[in-house]
Amino acid sequence: MRKIILLFFLSFIIISLFTLKLFAGIGVGYSSVGALPVELTLFTAKQNGSSVELYWVTATEINNYGFEIERSQPREDYSKIIWEKIGFVIGNGNSNSLKDYSFVDNKPPIKNSNYRLKQIDNNGAFKYSNPIEIGSSITFHK
Repeated sequence: MRKIILLFFLSFIIISLFTLKLFAGIGVGYSSVGALPVELTLFTAKQNGSSVELYWVTATEINNYGFEIERSQPREDYSKIIWEKIGFVIGNGNSNSLKDYSFVDNKPPIKNSNYRLKQIDNNGAFKYSNPIEIGSSITFHK
């Protein structure tokens, strides 16, 4: 009986480890398995007439598919912020030099807005940048 219980326990551990390895990195909102292959060094936004210009710089990129640009309205309860995809900019794939990116939001809300980037690599892993708020002097520098 002890051998059967031990065999069952070992089988459970092996199956659990295999499942953990198989599904590592699959999740909602944030990929936390290892660092993504893009180093974001600058992300800023500024009001330009009736539009908002977003600008960001990467120092290095490995297998960078691109960036989804997301916008939301500021709220006191950060957990209730709803992010809306407003655009996509193709990445440079692989690079060891500074790369500049930009995006223009031609239909920003009248009130202040938050913006963030969702960097996606070629394998589908992703990570969000820190959000920035237009209408203030907040700028994200690494």
